[in-house]
Amino acid sequence: MKHIHTFLVLLLFSLTCTHSGFASHLFGGDLRYEYQSSNGSNHTYKIILIAYGDCNGSAFTLLSSGSATVNIFKNGQLYNTTPSLYLSLIPAQSNIEITPVCPDEAGNTACSYPSTGTLPPGVLPGIKKFTFEGTVVLDGAATWQFSFTGNLGTSTAGRSNQIQNLSPVGTTGLIATLNNSKGQNSSPNFTASPTPFFCVDKEYTYSLAPVDPDNDRMAFSMAPAMDGAGNSTYIAPYTSSRPFPAFTGSFNFNATTGEITFIPVNPQDQSTFRSIVANKAFEIRNGDTVGTCMREMTFVFLNDCNNSAPIDSLSNVENGSVINRQVIQACEGQTDTIRFRINTRDPDGDNISVSWNNLPTGAIARVVNDSTPDPTFEFEWHINDSVPTGDYTFYITLVDDGCPLSVQKTLSQTISILPFQGGLSSGVQAPCKGEGNGFAWLQQASSDTNTYRLAWTDRRGDTLQKTNSRTGDTLFNLSPGTYYATATNKNGCSKLFTIEIPEPIYGIVITAPDTTGCVNDQFLFTNASFGEWSRFTWNFGDGSAPSGQTNAFHTYTHEGVFTVTLYGSTPLGCKDTASVNIYIDTIYTPTFTTDKDSICTGDRIIFYPDTGPHVISAYWIWGTLPDYNFQPDNSWHSFDQPGHYPVILHVAYRNCPEAEYRKTVHVLPYPVADLGPDSSLCLKGEALVLRNTALDQVAGYRYQWSTGDTTEQILAREPGSYGLTVIASQNCHTTETVTVRKDCFLDIPNSFTPNGDGINDYFFPRQLKGKNIIHFRMQILNRWGQILYETENTNGRGWDGKRNSHDQPAGAYLYIIEVMVGGQRIEKYTGNVTLLR
Repeated sequence: MKHIHTFLVLLLFSLTCTHSGFASHLFGGDLRYEYQSSNGSNHTYKIILIAYGDCNGSAFTLLSSGSATVNIFKNGQLYNTTPSLYLSLIPAQSNIEITPVCPDEAGNTACSYPSTGTLPPGVLPGIKKFTFEGTVVLDGAATWQFSFTGNLGTSTAGRSNQIQNLSPVGTTGLIATLNNSKGQNSSPNFTASPTPFFCVDKEYTYSLAPVDPDNDRMAFSMAPAMDGAGNSTYIAPYTSSRPFPAFTGSFNFNATTGEITFIPVNPQDQSTFRSIVANKAFEIRNGDTVGTCMREMTFVFLNDCNNSAPIDSLSNVENGSVINRQVIQACEGQTDTIRFRINTRDPDGDNISVSWNNLPTGAIARVVNDSTPDPTFEFEWHINDSVPTGDYTFYITLVDDGCPLSVQKTLSQTISILPFQGGLSSGVQAPCKGEGNGFAWLQQASSDTNTYRLAWTDRRGDTLQKTNSRTGDTLFNLSPGTYYATATNKNGCSKLFTIEIPEPIYGIVITAPDTTGCVNDQFLFTNASFGEWSRFTWNFGDGSAPSGQTNAFHTYTHEGVFTVTLYGSTPLGCKDTASVNIYIDTIYTPTFTTDKDSICTGDRIIFYPDTGPHVISAYWIWGTLPDYNFQPDNSWHSFDQPGHYPVILHVAYRNCPEAEYRKTVHVLPYPVADLGPDSSLCLKGEALVLRNTALDQVAGYRYQWSTGDTTEQILAREPGSYGLTVIASQNCHTTETVTVRKDCFLDIPNSFTPNGDGINDYFFPRQLKGKNIIHFRMQILNRWGQILYETENTNGRGWDGKRNSHDQPAGAYLYIIEVMVGGQRIEKYTGNVTLLR
């Protein structure tokens, strides 16, 4: 490490000498602004002044308690709302030392000691940064100017009176402009700290390292160094564009990056040469300048200084074209990784620390062998077709550890994504399902007359097709997947088109609100297909003509199950179908038959229904009474009253309308048969006349007597049961029975038991005693004809089984009974009676 303490002490002394009119305490400053917010036509901005203070300046201590004043102009006139804006000191961003000293000399600068006017021997000069801010509301859109004229509140921004390129030296003056008629704007931020100390005969790069928050395109110029009154007077041969001495051919200003490269010289015999250097940054948006800002800095050239700046070189560039050390170009639309290295080396063997800022989004940087004499900066950025065209500038800062003052070198590096500037557009056609007949194309606009080299590749990188064309190209026979088309123009700039052949997304879909119906119903079939189709054809499945309608109506005229099919064809010729079954029922009228048309009251009639197909429910109505207990085979019913009854069969069908069938059942009454009460007759007397005495006899009745007679009346001559069946129509019949008992006769038992038990002890015909008996005579004879007992008394007890008080033996005995009934006839009864013991 090099030690130049004696020289720097002289430097420190020379820098503290002041101009007679102003207190010297500034090395330079920045003026810029930041957009904050808008409320209608009012726009709030923050104005920022950064002052770089000389720690040994005579008024340096006033910076920590001061303020700054900025004058505001609108369209060239003082802004009548806020003509002067007072900027307040921001403590957190102020009193920050930026002296470029090596680590061994940290703490040995003028900034480390109280400002007493006298510093210890060997103390180095020091620089501190102070930030002042204030906000202003700008009304409307206009051309605005913010001017700093050197007013720092308690002091003025005095330059050193040792400045050798200006006369008079004056104070620091800075201007920033805004044109917010093109939209609101913020100034770029100068990210490189100023390094005002340079060794004579050594090559240097001075950079602002600007970063614009709005991503506007920037341009730069060497600006006049104005004093507080706006004057700028250079001492020949120095001008604003060549403000300091440099070896012939070594001075270069890059208007694109704002960088100055030079080899300083000192044309005087004194130990230092001091110059004021001013730079202006322009922001350009859509071709219009929307703002400017400035930095002013004191350059100090040192004799007898041997610390050289680090040397850098660009190498190992991949996927980009090197325009120069600062610019690498790539083409829009490529999908590659840009890589490069910046190799650094310190000529003096000092260690170099590497840092960077404002890398493009997604870029990766790293340093190999950092803090050594030869670190390497490595850069990677994977770009793709979503990266917009434009310049992406970032900054690499190299700081050596040379002592006592280190060298800081900021490099700008730009990745320029060039527009392809071609009139090509891509398109695809998906294949048919399960096929590989898709295709992709690049179509060239009619206004594009370039000839392109076109190359098609698949995901494996295999080349599928190459051609040179001025109209485009098509790649056929493709399956779903990813394909790439690279178009290269005459300048060698390529654009990669990533083309996805999608899976075929199409399908025939039928939506049928109803799939069941009845003959002559109208059906709506909705085509709900998705995808791109060129033709549809409907087949309704019933032999009718196909239809080319998108949505279709159809009526079926006969019963059956019909398959409706929709056929579709895409513009590529892909085909697809969909089907739906339609169930058509015929209209059916139910019927029923009976086992008879007429029945007698109370008889059962059987009904045999014929309901037809597709029945969902059925029921009977017998007269007025519903009967839901329907039997599909047969049902029976009886009626308890005569009459004419409507019988209805009601049927509900699956698809067709409900229907019913009715038939009248005739229920006939039974005829009335009445033979009167039971009667009696006398044997051998007059016969009884038996006939139907009912009042409702109808002509046409038929009669059937139990005797076999079929006449309306008969004569009963014998006792017994007589039955009459009266038969009406439909064989409805009623049977009446009458009993005819014998009368005018005796009832003669056939046995008796004369044992004295009080039961059946006597034989006498008295249990059914005859009526009108006038004469009675009974004789009992044994088997030999002997009369054992005889009586004519009708009131006696009868034979007691004795003869002359002697019991007769058990056995059969003959009885002879004669009676006269009613004085008209004599009846004689002869028979046997058994005596039981």
